[in-house]
Amino acid sequence: MRKRIEMLKTIEHIINIDLVLGINMNRHINIRKNDANSNKFVINVYCNSLPCDLTGAIASIYFQKPDSSQIFRDCIVDDVLSGRINYSLESQVVNCAGIVSTRIIIYKNNRTILTSIAFNFLVNNINQVIKTTRGTEANISTKLDKGNIFVSVLDFGAKGDGITNDTAAIQSCINQAPSTGVIYFPSTGFFYNVTNLTIPVNKSNLKLMGSGKNHSYIKFSSKIAVSIMTEGINFNSLRLSGAGLTTSGSCMFKDERPVNIADFDFSIESCSVSECETVVQTRGRGVTIESSFFYRIRHQIIKADFPSLAEFVAGTEDTQTYNSGFRGFIFRNNRVHYSPCEILNNVGTNKMNLSGVLITGNQLEGSTTYIDGYVRNCEISSNIHYHIGNVREALIILHGCDNVNIELNVSGKRVSNEGIDSYSNKIMQCTGKYNNLTIKANIQDVYRDVFYFNAGGQNLDIQVNANNICIADASCYSLVKLDNKASVYEGVNVRGTINSPSSNFIAVKRNGNIVKNHNINLDITGEFLSYDNLDSCVASTRRVVNGMYSGDGTTNRQITVKYMPSIVQVFSNDFIGIKYIGDFKVAPNITINESGFTVTLTANKLNETYIYIVQ
Repeated sequence: MRKRIEMLKTIEHIINIDLVLGINMNRHINIRKNDANSNKFVINVYCNSLPCDLTGAIASIYFQKPDSSQIFRDCIVDDVLSGRINYSLESQVVNCAGIVSTRIIIYKNNRTILTSIAFNFLVNNINQVIKTTRGTEANISTKLDKGNIFVSVLDFGAKGDGITNDTAAIQSCINQAPSTGVIYFPSTGFFYNVTNLTIPVNKSNLKLMGSGKNHSYIKFSSKIAVSIMTEGINFNSLRLSGAGLTTSGSCMFKDERPVNIADFDFSIESCSVSECETVVQTRGRGVTIESSFFYRIRHQIIKADFPSLAEFVAGTEDTQTYNSGFRGFIFRNNRVHYSPCEILNNVGTNKMNLSGVLITGNQLEGSTTYIDGYVRNCEISSNIHYHIGNVREALIILHGCDNVNIELNVSGKRVSNEGIDSYSNKIMQCTGKYNNLTIKANIQDVYRDVFYFNAGGQNLDIQVNANNICIADASCYSLVKLDNKASVYEGVNVRGTINSPSSNFIAVKRNGNIVKNHNINLDITGEFLSYDNLDSCVASTRRVVNGMYSGDGTTNRQITVKYMPSIVQVFSNDFIGIKYIGDFKVAPNITINESGFTVTLTANKLNETYIYIVQ
């Protein structure tokens, strides 16, 4: 009996490198895990499309595997005049399923690097057969330990050439990939031309992944780029461009689940996102955005729009979430490049249901606003923010808050050589009641009131290191303004250092409202109007200041006590006057102002001695 001997077939993966034009991968490289066949990289090196003479050159190849282990090997320069290099893959390079980051390095004899070109290839685990949009069979790979399926959109007919409409091919890939799978978008050198995509209900925990936020490029033309009908979706290492920031209602990812439940658990990692009004619009809890780049975003990165309880499916967990708060909104280690947007917008009917916000480690350039709306259990820390502009009312716009800790490093310095007039309007504007709000800030160049409140609250602690603040026109601005006569502020603590405020600066300013249990401790350098005009209108915490003055007979005279009194009493042998802040006409010759009071006529007769009591 004759025994049949099968020869191992060599599979050549052609890679073209141009030292001027960069890399051009002629095909998507997909290698089976532990493949017994001989896989070889054949690398053709060109210079302006002509074969590169590699006489005297040597080459190496570097691999970083999915398990983070690294391999570094020498290649063979087998045709120096044609610029051809080859490397036969060893089994240890393809013994781990996932994406392998690869770099080819070409040296001169003295080990001076001529060029270094990077690309990725995919190592499959176990072959499965599914139908592609072209009606042929395509191999995808299974990662057994986590049940992940890797499948390339190129296997379904997507071109990524910037011309072909790839919508149908990519949508078919998504529809056929198992839940918990990974849809891979190889870098093509151009972009995937897509109208819009839908993540179906049965694709929970699907991952869409590219080879890097500057490489795998998807360009959408529809107003809603991606409609998400399920929870647990991840976008990773992709460049994503929407229909345009001036396209009304444009949204990159929209939560459109037909049956809404509490969990959304949507994440963006290592992506570049641009050209839309809104990045993520969610109706559920859990949005995580990390290590990504945002540019030309018009309105908001995360828009929370929670439905009413009646819209949820029946279930104890969802009801509890609605009552206890939608949690898990994380924006971490990202860069926002000159976009007049908000990181988090939460102003809807059910805004009070949001809880658990972390905005940390980000680099923000321009007029980006941190929050617009209500937040509870929130931390903003370790962010660097510069060139802030005058687009919105403030960098943080709160419609009330509970248990919030904020640490800011903010610079609005004008940069004349870039033509940027970047003074900020305000750092914070709080138009709702706050409870337990802590602010620690290094700030520079703020145009108007730095921290503005007009609804009262409990436990406000502000610590600042400030320079060149309240620099607007002749209006009187302050570090902290407590507005609205009907509001009550209890527990106000303001401390820190302020350098060179404007001449009409007032450190802490109130508007006839009640302030209980306050402590102002500021070290201020510069010519300014008043140190502390904050005082209480409540008897138990009222600070009384007594003094004397001699009338000079002039038309009016200012008596400065460095705060706006609530009551002024003036006595002499011939005069008794009492003035209340509410403009009660008991003493028409006494006028209360921001830094004390002014006396005229019978309250300021020449050489007469007056005693005053203010509180």
